[in-house]
Amino acid sequence: MKIGSFSAASNVTGIVSNTCAIADLLHRHGALSLWDFAAAAPYVDIAMYPQCAEHPLAYKDAVFISPHKFVGGPGTPGVLVVRRSLLHNRVPDVVGGGTVAYVNPTEHRYLDDPVHREEGGTPAVIESIRAGLVFQLKEAVGVATIKEHEESYWRRAVATWSANPAIQVLGNTRSDRLSILSFIVRRPHGRHVHHNFVVALLSDLFGIQSRGGCSCAGPYGHRLLGIDIERSHEFEHEITQGCEGIKPGWTRVSFNYFISETVFQYLVDAVDLVAEHGWRLLPEYRFAPATGLWRHRNGPVEPPLRLSQLSYDPATGDLQRPHVADVRAPESALAGYLDVARKLLSEAPTWAATDPHPGALSAEFEHLRWFDLPDESLMAPRRAGHPATSPRARRSKQSVSCAGSGPFPPAASQ
Repeated sequence: MKIGSFSAASNVTGIVSNTCAIADLLHRHGALSLWDFAAAAPYVDIAMYPQCAEHPLAYKDAVFISPHKFVGGPGTPGVLVVRRSLLHNRVPDVVGGGTVAYVNPTEHRYLDDPVHREEGGTPAVIESIRAGLVFQLKEAVGVATIKEHEESYWRRAVATWSANPAIQVLGNTRSDRLSILSFIVRRPHGRHVHHNFVVALLSDLFGIQSRGGCSCAGPYGHRLLGIDIERSHEFEHEITQGCEGIKPGWTRVSFNYFISETVFQYLVDAVDLVAEHGWRLLPEYRFAPATGLWRHRNGPVEPPLRLSQLSYDPATGDLQRPHVADVRAPESALAGYLDVARKLLSEAPTWAATDPHPGALSAEFEHLRWFDLPDESLMAPRRAGHPATSPRARRSKQSVSCAGSGPFPPAASQ
């Protein structure tokens, strides 16, 4: 059996695949056409039997969907849409309660209906209802409306960021895309800026949630970042020694159709500002080589809200929680946040591109390091109520024995 399995759209670059042409080609060569719609499903039509005049064999044999990526979808189960004719096996893939039609002391028979036969155990009833609701919401808004808004957003974002020499948007920006954008940042006359540092600044300065890393797309990431197999093995060895922070990656943001023009412009300006001037704050942050995370030197270690802090009204049983106004800023405040960030960044002292103190990191880590890392960023953070130790002591505590050729080259546009 020949199988072709592809992504309908990349969750890294947002580039959309020509599913009709690929499915037609697969079927002409006797292969099944299987499609991962995890990234694309919230934004595009999903057609098992599309009407493609140029590609008469464009039907799909199976589609995998992750409704948790839809607007309102967290907590929903995965969905498999598959041609019934492919489900020949009378034994379920995972045996469990609810898959058996009848059983006696020596024999058993599984259900005929594959939908129930392949879903052993207690069904996710509430979660499935929620999945139906998020699909209904998508249909109510309409794919055409979603595309119109999101295409306008990503095209304008790319136009702005392309004018910033510190930003490199990954992937071919002339291709048909979703509003998913991944980018890398490079300090002027320096190395790259670690993606998780960019994530930390977007969160700390602007309250923006973004994601840093390789987005579960390692092989594609190698191609985008120009990492050959030799260097890949060196990265792998260092990571397995406990130094996750050396792993290359990017920062990813998206522009959902429901955001306002004000919020969109805020996101674009924030990324632009962090890319151009964020490196100035590197000495103010502490880097953990084991995890790759960055935390402000005075930042709280504990989360802002813990489960133990929630309570219930003894009379009504209602959950006692912070008022929405206390945790969500109005759009009118966003321009002020940008002004404060600009002032903070403009007043931050410049610093020389010094490497970490000898011995602070292993020679192998330094051999592979592709991002700027001032010596101060490896000092132990000061904790509330505890005086900071001397730089020498802090470096010794943070010394990392993690093995590794030089930094990866600028990302290719593919």
